[in-house]
Amino acid sequence: MDDFNIAAPDNLSDSIKTSLRAIASRAPGPSHDWVLIGSMAARLVGADIEPEDVDIVASRFTIQAFLDAFGLAAGQRAGHPQFRSVIFKRANIKDGLPIEFMGDMTLMRENARTPFQTKTRFPVTGDFGTVFVPSVEEQISILRRFGRGKDLARVPLLQAVLDQQS
Repeated sequence: MDDFNIAAPDNLSDSIKTSLRAIASRAPGPSHDWVLIGSMAARLVGADIEPEDVDIVASRFTIQAFLDAFGLAAGQRAGHPQFRSVIFKRANIKDGLPIEFMGDMTLMRENARTPFQTKTRFPVTGDFGTVFVPSVEEQISILRRFGRGKDLARVPLLQAVLDQQS
């Protein structure tokens, strides 16, 4: 994974770049467990989608380091009945998209909570710095696991990205 780098799309909006710049400039140095997921991750690999926010998932320790760097207090458990985070915080970014920080997220599967972790992590680099996303294949898998209508609607957009890469 370390030798593969994704170039960010050229046509990112200023609000996207502002939020990504805020994340990249405050990212915890030695930590390697944070990734962007959802619509922003899909957009960064080339899906035709305009994100409304930025979702970051990581261990609660990494999320706490992010919150400290942003000067934010940690929020408590929050989420959808299907997924929850030990630490959750939504931060509004001036001239940018809101950022949602999710630490130690779990998913409800077969009436039990299971830890959410990604298996892949690729750097995406642009004039905002570097952020990380799961592979396109894993993003599709994540969206299917989440299973909400808005998540499932993104699957064909990511599949189109895969088809273009073939």
